[in-house]
Amino acid sequence: WTPARRLSRAIAKTLDECGRSREEIAAAMTEHLGERVSKAMLDAYASPEKPHAISAQRLAALVLVTGDVRPLNTLLNDAGLIVIEAKYEALLRREKARELREKLDREIEAADAQWKARR
Repeated sequence: WTPARRLSRAIAKTLDECGRSREEIAAAMTEHLGERVSKAMLDAYASPEKPHAISAQRLAALVLVTGDVRPLNTLLNDAGLIVIEAKYEALLRREKARELREKLDREIEAADAQWKARR
């Protein structure tokens, strides 16, 4: 599957599984964006047969309205990234810092061992 088809498929799953009709989702997106989004547009975005590129703003609105990050994760997959809630950002920064500290500790230990071996 091409990236565009994978995104269309993820959008279709989001629309089908969110518990709201496509008309309701389109209306909520319209209200959020301040520009008209129709059911037909959502149908086109969700069609793998004729993928229509969804704008970043509309994709963000879809995620906001449905609460489903799968379309964004599908888009970011090739970059090895995922979407997480902002409240977890500090925890992830902490874990990244711990990993870096562990790597530095291993480098220090290796340098110490090399130094001691040469004395």
